[in-house]
Amino acid sequence: MRADIQRGPNNVPNPEWAADNGPRTRVESALALAAGLTALALYLFTLAPSITLANGANDSGELAAAAYTLGIAHPTGYPLYTLVGYLVTHAGERLGGGEPAHSLNVFSALMGALAIGLLTLLALRAAGRVVPRAPRPVLYLAGLLAAAALALDTDFWTEAVVTETRTLALALDAMVLALLVAPARPRAASSLAAALVYGLALCDHLLSLYLAPAVLLLAADWAGRDARRWLALLGLFLLGLTPYLYLPLRAAARPLANWGDPATPARFLWIISGREYRPYMFNPDGTGPLAAIGGSLGALWGGLGGATLAAAAVGLIVLWRRARRLAAALALTFVVDVALTSAYSAPSAPTYLLPAALCACVAAATGWLAMGARAAQALARLLSGQRASAIVVCGVLALLVGVPEVPLAARARSAVADSWDTSDRDYGAYIVGGLPPHAVIFVRDEETWDVVWYAARALRPDRDVTVVSTALLTFAWYYRELRALPAFGRRALPDSDFSVDDGSDTLLVLSRVALLGRAVAPGHALYSVSLEPAFGRFCHQRPEGPIWRCVRRVTSRSASSSP
Repeated sequence: MRADIQRGPNNVPNPEWAADNGPRTRVESALALAAGLTALALYLFTLAPSITLANGANDSGELAAAAYTLGIAHPTGYPLYTLVGYLVTHAGERLGGGEPAHSLNVFSALMGALAIGLLTLLALRAAGRVVPRAPRPVLYLAGLLAAAALALDTDFWTEAVVTETRTLALALDAMVLALLVAPARPRAASSLAAALVYGLALCDHLLSLYLAPAVLLLAADWAGRDARRWLALLGLFLLGLTPYLYLPLRAAARPLANWGDPATPARFLWIISGREYRPYMFNPDGTGPLAAIGGSLGALWGGLGGATLAAAAVGLIVLWRRARRLAAALALTFVVDVALTSAYSAPSAPTYLLPAALCACVAAATGWLAMGARAAQALARLLSGQRASAIVVCGVLALLVGVPEVPLAARARSAVADSWDTSDRDYGAYIVGGLPPHAVIFVRDEETWDVVWYAARALRPDRDVTVVSTALLTFAWYYRELRALPAFGRRALPDSDFSVDDGSDTLLVLSRVALLGRAVAPGHALYSVSLEPAFGRFCHQRPEGPIWRCVRRVTSRSASSSP
């Protein structure tokens, strides 16, 4: 790919790109750093103070609690995020950085800024090589416009200020592309590093799978047909996957947060494959494939803007003529991402389009540069020289792209503001703070469980509260996890391997709620966030503020035996 774009007509080497270590490279690196720091300032200024249920961050409390307690989060386990998050939350605690979720929000901002910086460098290198004689100001503006389009995208911005895994994934994806594309010539060190980083990216989030065709295409630039090189790439890639070993090793230690209990091979495969979320796959909501794809494209249009997507289409055409391998890598990632995300109906699905948005912004920089270079060349004949024409083109380009971007950025800013509300965190802290030590509380709603679980594990671990999610009781692994806790009398609870993974068996939930409620050990008060019909069999439910306390009925046998 890079061999052909370094040559001009008649296969003559292009002296402008004979090396990548000149002043132009230093300016590009400085611009990438400036873009990343600007994005970081924006994200820190608009940072969410704690967990939130807004903008698809429904799992922020559970993720923060899992990271803080070194536990296991929901599928796919996110071992890299959990391990790094453990260091981040405890470092933040020692440095006075506030609660665990706030430290993780800062980490998301850092990863978002890193992704923007790497995108800027990637866009400048890719565009500059395929349009080598373009005026430098136009090149620099094109790269910065691409960075701004992603930085101000609603889905990306809202992810970069909350506790979520996807900004880390996109930062690693951008790093993989930068390692494979940025060097002037294919290099062993950068190619092998890309393989390692790609393995790590998959340990954070499986949305990085969308990048697989691009990684193979671009890695072939160095590996070619050399089997030893491909084996070296495979070895480094597998080394990058080793954080997944954390899941079974940690599950064997029985952590407080142990989603799926991946201590056995079967349970390990269940959690890393995301099998729990298969009901969301392949349009279970009845939306047709074309309508779903149209919705995904509409989401990209609404986030990046029509000017960016139009420039991306032009850029792909230019890239196809002069750097086909890179064009194919970007196009394949975009198509695979849109197609697979369109078949997924989970609430967080729109954020899975971020790899497609990343690739679109890289192509858009090339499109803007190609069009700007043509315009500058035409204007140079009318104006006094190339510098004046470049200034005019930069001004016009900034207006054409910047004006439509203003309402998009305003809408994104409004969405981000929803994440500043701390009522979810405060509600969970209020509930847990009002419970007596060693209490057991049943929570029916998953979002409420998320905030109460976070409060119990990260904000008030001193209360030693056991939080039960009734929505998870259809899973045998969860029932067995609860059965092993000291808050329940294990002898009163029969063992069970019966499991309904889609959570649809209401009778099973009621049965296990009743079993667990009856089996609460002495010294552990029993509560529920809402009225539990199953508790009516053995206790009176009395309101205490926003929750209900289960006061056990006094039977004739217990009354006669009392002192």
